[in-house]
Amino acid sequence: MSRPPDGYRVRRAGPADRDAVQRELAAYFAFLGETPDPAGLDHDVAEWEKEYGGDSGAFLVVVEPAGDVVGTAGIRLL
Repeated sequence: MSRPPDGYRVRRAGPADRDAVQRELAAYFAFLGETPDPAGLDHDVAEWEKEYGGDSGAFLVVVEPAGDVVGTAGIRLL
């Protein structure tokens, strides 16, 4: 787990983060003016726990000093 000096943390997302991740992803798509298509190109977002879990990648959350998730990032093998 990373601890930047300003108190924000970056760590792997887990099952307890499901609601926060969904909220952050929805906010991101809204910012883009897009509607997610879970059955199409956005299947990896809809299934983030499966697509970015294990050895295939990692889904990360940014946690503010108060403990709330305020951002996400995902990396995976293609």
